[in-house]
Order: sequence, then structure tokens, then C-alpha cells
Amino acid sequence: MLASMFLHVLNMSYVGGIVIAFVLVVRICLKKFPKKYSYLLWIVPLIRLIFPFSIESVVSLIPFNPKPISDTIMYDQVPTINTGISSIDRSINQILPTSEILASVNPMQVWISIGTIIWFLGILVLIAYGVASYIKLKRTLPDLTRKSEDIYYSDSFDTPFVMGIIKPKIFLPSFLSEREREYILLHEQIHIKRRDHIVRLISYLVLCFHWFNPMVWIAFFLSEKDMEMSCDEAVIYQLGDNVKREYSTSLLLLTTGRGGLSMSPLAFGEGETKGRIKNIIRFNKPKSYTIAVALLIIIVVSIGLLVNPKNSLSARDTRLAMDEIKAEVMSINEVDNGLDYEILVTNNSSYTIYDLNLTVSYPIKIPNGSMTNSNGIGADHIIEKMESGSSEVVNVFIPTHYSYGRNVDNEKPEVHLLGYIGEFKGTTKIEYIGRIKTISENEGEINNSNSDPWIYEASLDSVQAVKAALISQEAKAYTKSMIIGTIDIDEEETERVVDRYIGSELAQTRGWSDSYLGEHFIVVKAHYTVEYDHTKTFMDDGYLEQFFYLTRDVDTDLWSIVDNSSATDVENQFISSENSLEEAISNAILDYNAQYLSNRGEAFESHVTLKIEEDAGKITVYCMVLFTIYEYGDIGIETISGSHVPTKLTFKVNNSKDYELIDYWVPRDGSDYGNSIREAFPDDIEENAMNTQKYIVAQMQSSYQQAVHAFDIDTNDVIENLLKVIMSSPMESSNPRDYIDAHRIE
Repeated sequence: MLASMFLHVLNMSYVGGIVIAFVLVVRICLKKFPKKYSYLLWIVPLIRLIFPFSIESVVSLIPFNPKPISDTIMYDQVPTINTGISSIDRSINQILPTSEILASVNPMQVWISIGTIIWFLGILVLIAYGVASYIKLKRTLPDLTRKSEDIYYSDSFDTPFVMGIIKPKIFLPSFLSEREREYILLHEQIHIKRRDHIVRLISYLVLCFHWFNPMVWIAFFLSEKDMEMSCDEAVIYQLGDNVKREYSTSLLLLTTGRGGLSMSPLAFGEGETKGRIKNIIRFNKPKSYTIAVALLIIIVVSIGLLVNPKNSLSARDTRLAMDEIKAEVMSINEVDNGLDYEILVTNNSSYTIYDLNLTVSYPIKIPNGSMTNSNGIGADHIIEKMESGSSEVVNVFIPTHYSYGRNVDNEKPEVHLLGYIGEFKGTTKIEYIGRIKTISENEGEINNSNSDPWIYEASLDSVQAVKAALISQEAKAYTKSMIIGTIDIDEEETERVVDRYIGSELAQTRGWSDSYLGEHFIVVKAHYTVEYDHTKTFMDDGYLEQFFYLTRDVDTDLWSIVDNSSATDVENQFISSENSLEEAISNAILDYNAQYLSNRGEAFESHVTLKIEEDAGKITVYCMVLFTIYEYGDIGIETISGSHVPTKLTFKVNNSKDYELIDYWVPRDGSDYGNSIREAFPDDIEENAMNTQKYIVAQMQSSYQQAVHAFDIDTNDVIENLLKVIMSSPMESSNPRDYIDAHRIE
């Protein structure tokens, strides 16, 4: 809870710093205007530093992403920040600690926890200082001469000040003449009338929470300076220009140092006498047009700084843009210590994409098909700008072996594309995560004349058009066998896709009107069983389901395929469990993750059930799932791959008490990871689902114990060998802790 608050404060402080920088610039522009306008402008950063929310608008002056730190950064396996400034993002993201998927502690959680503690201690210190200074001042006040209910005189201090909140009191030095008292008293009364004593208290409390931000300190002191000068101007405005000389003389008599009063939130006095006198001498009553200009500047700047930039695209258009960015392997070349991938990246969207980061990896996969670069090997390439319709060939080097000792050429690479639509204001992040599409029939090369491996033929029958495309795929050199199953028009999917396309910029670019989409666009769903030669292609085989998008020519009535989805495995997910729901859960996890098994290792699962809900013949199980693949060899049990994610399984309960799996849910990857969990999991277990480190140790122990039993391992021999390894180094140390630290894995 406290760590989450700390992250919110960091984001607020980041935006607050930007707003303060704007105010400093505008303050310079208002230098010749009355100080009350500069003082009024400080309300804007005060609001941004207090309230953690803001409305979005296209008139925002905030040039960067107002929330650079995600709520889930401490749980992300590859934590990133997104300020909207690519150079800063890259520099910081490179040094952020990544998490090993099977590690017991996420390093980011540790650092955020440490930062939270330091931040909270800083708050306590500043609050304690403010309270202590107030108490000290109150205790050291000598006998006072009371002139009225809220005005006191004394010979023991030489600077006037206001102290108190609900009933503030004015304290004046006794040596002031009657005329000087009139000026200074009016000055302090204006403070109270404007509720400056309350504003200073709030400002100090804000400073306590944002004490780590130097911009907030600058704002705290400069706003106090503007407050005092604007109060001086108010005195001159009321008494006339003829009192400037005497008023300035009275300020000279007062002590310019403020000592302990300066940091007390409940008491503040006079300060910065030299600057105040110069301002008094320069001050003239503003003319009406001056007031109008100043107010116009303040209103425009305030509105622009109080609202956040609005995303330039709707969620629908963002999704369309994401789907239209493609990456394909052109060639694979063997080089020293690895493989060099030549990859064609194509921007088929109608938008210009900035800072497109391309990562190829061989990850330990999370069950939703996403990747974790911290657990696989990968390489980044930045394309700073891609115009709509443009293509670019990039080269990415992948070492032959990575941390778990698996050969690259036995695996299927994946690509992760992350970019932005819009350079600064209104930036919309887009992500594409999925398999690199294909390598053609000539091993290591792709047909450059046609980036799409499917051959499409127009037909009067939409189903026949899809069937012809599948037959052409069957004829490919990398297709060993194919059995075409059902091919049908999917009306529900058609309605969903049409609704997504209607009104989109992509539809406008392609000339698809709303009426055209309603009458001449359909989605056809095909099922087929295929086996590929994986020395020539990376495409998945098995019993697959695939959607094809078709449009009809209004003149010829011919249906043509314009796009297709990735093929997905739709093997029968029926699970029979005669013993218990726990067995059904275990079987579901192992069956679902069977797609990630290779020719090495054996699969194991360990799950912690967080909650079970029953409703109308259905059971929904919320759990934390650890899936691991172990191999046993000469060096003992070796971890090949694994994943650890919150999972939601939904079963239909049959009359025979068998459980039929009808949905296997895992969270979305990237920045939507946390939001997708919040959407899917009940509030009472949301925190447990987000904390992937809470159960990992116990689950690893359970999974490892299963492996020991499955491999029929003599644990005594294993323990003996482990002890020999642990005791082998460091030879120079006699401290047991040094041996443990040197061999944490063992």
C-alpha cells in the first residue's frame, strides 16, 4: 500500500516538476507585472502536487507522458519507464534491474521498498521539524503586551510574524513607531485576509511529501517571496504611493534573517528585505489593459497546465495501428558465436510511428504467448521514425546459447515491437507481440516480392476463396501435410471486426465507408490440421483455427482476402477428473502449457488457489500458477524454462462431476499486465495476484520435489554433491555466510 502510494507520488512529482518549470518561465514574463499575478500562478503546481488525477484535453501544455511509471513496475519482469523522451527512457531502462522468472525476489520490489522507506522517513523528519520549530517558538515567546484580541507587542523579537491557523495572531516588535506599525500591521492583516497562513501550511505539507524533488523546494521559496512582495504591493495600493519611502524605511529596521521561523508551517515572518524594497520602489498601480493581459496569461497557462495531454487515438484506432505493423525474417546467417537475423519491418498503418523498438528473443514463455526478455536472450534495435507505408530492413544478432543452455536454432524466435504514435503531446503507445511471421521454402530466405506467404485468389464464394488459400498453403515446400476441416462465415466475429473498423482512420485510408463495411465485409473461420517442416519455417502446426478477413468488389462481386489472423491451436480442452477439482486444475495447466514443451525436459506445475467461485454449473478458479520444465543430467536437475503468472480457469461441471475447461485466462503482457489482472480478479485477492513473489519459494519447492520424485533421484547423493560444491569456495573465508552467498543456486 505504501509502496503504491510512493509510485503515485513519484508520478505526481514528475508532472509537478514540469509544471513548476513552466511557471518559472511565465514568472519571468510577468516580471514587470504586479507580483500578485505571479503569486496566483503558484496555485497551479500546488494543485498538481496534491491531486493524483487530472482530466485530459488537447489544450494541455504538458509535453511529455504524465505517468511515466506504471503501477505494476515492481512486478514487471522487464520494468520500464515511459516519459515520452526516448533518450531518457532508453538511458534509464537500461539500468533498471530485471527479474528472473523463477527468482524468489523481484529486484525492483526491493529497490522500490527501500525508496519507500527513505521517502517516508523524509516525510517524518520534515513534519517533526515543522512541529518542533512551532512548539519552540511558542515556548520562547516572552511576556507580551496585548493590544487587541489578535495583536501582540514585545521587545524580545525584532521581526513581525503571523502564527496560528484557526485563529491566527499577529506579533509586532515594540520599537516600531505608530506610523510604521500601521504599515506593518496592515501588511500582516492582508496576509490573514488572503488566508496566506493556510496556503503556507498546505505548501509545507506538500513539500514534506515531495521533499526529494528540488523543483518543489524552488517553488516553496519563490512562492513565499512572491507572497510577501504581493502583500507589500497591496499595502501601497491601499495607502498610496506617498508611503513608499516610509514603508521601505520601516522594512530596513526589521531583521532580515528569519531563523527558525522560515521552516515553520504555522508561523512565517518577514524576509528578503532588499528585494522587497526594490519591488516597492518600482511598483505602480496597474492599468486596466495590464490587468487584462496578466489575467489572460494566467488563465491560458493555468488551463494548459492543469490538464493532461489527451491520447491522439482511440483505443480502437490504436489497436488497428498495432495490427498493421509487421515483422518478417528475410534471412538467417551463421556468424561467430551466433546467428544474424535480417528482419523486414513494415508499417502498414496510416500513422507515422516513432521510436519503434524491435526485440527478437528466445524467451521463457508466459502461457499467453508473450515473452520475457530477462529470461531469454534478445537484441534491441531502434527505428527512430517510420512513415506510413514504409519498410526497413534491420539486422539483429542472437548468440548461439543463452542462460538455460538451449540452442537457438532449436527454438522459435519471437518479436516484440513497441513504438509511439505522436512524438510528444498526445503520445499513444502501441505494442505488437507475436511470432516472426515466416521463413519461406528456401531455407533462410524469403520471397522479397511478396511478404505474405498466403496466395489469395478472388472468388464469388467467400468460403471458396479461403479454401483456395489453404490449398495453396498445402502446396508450399515447407508444408509436409494438411487436412482442411470446416470453413464457415463467422457472423459474430464479422460483427465485432466491423464495429472495430467503423469510423477508424484505417477504414478511411482504405476507402471503406460504414455502409460498405456493413454489406461487403465478412470474416471466415477455418479449421485445419497441418504439419510443417521446421527446418524451413517457424510457423506452428497442429489442429489450428484461423480467421480470414474478406471484402467484396462492388462491380464484380468477387470476394478477396485482405488480411488474416494468426493461427491458434484449438485442441480439445475437455478434462476428466474423477478424483477432485485440484486434479482438473493440474491437468488443465499441464495441457495448456504442453505447447511449450520441446524435445528436452519434463513438465511440472504447482499452483496456489487464491479463490473459487461457483455459479450456475460453472466453477471459476483464481490461482497463481508456476509451470516449469526440468531436465535431469550429470549436473543434476536443470531448469529448461518456466513461467509464473496469475491465472483464471473456468470449468463447466457436468452431471458426472467431471470438469470441462471452458476458459483458460492469463494476463495481458506489457503495460496492460496490471490492469488486466484488476479487471479479471476479485478485489479481495487482487493484491495477492499482483505479488508474484509471495508464493514463488513454496511453489518452486513443490515443483522441485515433483521433479525429484519423477526422475527417481537419490536425494542423499544430490545433497552430498551440493555440499561439496558449496564447501569448495571461497577457500580463504571461514564465515559460513560467504559460502552461502557464493553458491545461492546450489
